[in-house]
Amino acid sequence: MEDAEFESIAPQGDRARTIPLPIPVPFKPDQLSILKKGTGSDFAPAQARLPGASYWFLVLLAAFGAFWMSGGHVLVRYWQAPGTAAAGMKLSDVSTRVEAHGGSNVIFVTARVSNEGLQPDAVPELTVTLRERTGAERAYYLGTRGQFIAPGESISFSSRLPGLKDRVEAVNVRFSPR
Repeated sequence: MEDAEFESIAPQGDRARTIPLPIPVPFKPDQLSILKKGTGSDFAPAQARLPGASYWFLVLLAAFGAFWMSGGHVLVRYWQAPGTAAAGMKLSDVSTRVEAHGGSNVIFVTARVSNEGLQPDAVPELTVTLRERTGAERAYYLGTRGQFIAPGESISFSSRLPGLKDRVEAVNVRFSPR
């Protein structure tokens, strides 16, 4: 094995010209300059410091997507108009009775919810309002777990509610407006 070295020789009349290159100076940014009021960054021009509209659109889209997937879609049914929730639903066969259990009164409420509409629909929440002889009212909201009923079908429900201090004068069962 043999090493070979090559040397370039310029023609006799032309001398190799050497141009002195500037020595690179490393840039040392002032890291605390971003904390000083009125000083801008040397890395970006002034008009490029703020993000554009497309950046904010993507941020809002990501925030809305995270909200929607973490349960925000459930709020949509509460934003509907109060009359639209029970459009095809009918409440029937409502009965109430009061029984004494363990020294206090318990109110039993039973009813049937049927879908008289043309498409499957979610059963809206129910409101049971108890009114005492004194005129005081107490409302109970019964959730239906978003259960769907096909057209022509019905669901029966029953609930036990604590009795009021004074005698119950009236019980009102209706679809919840919220």
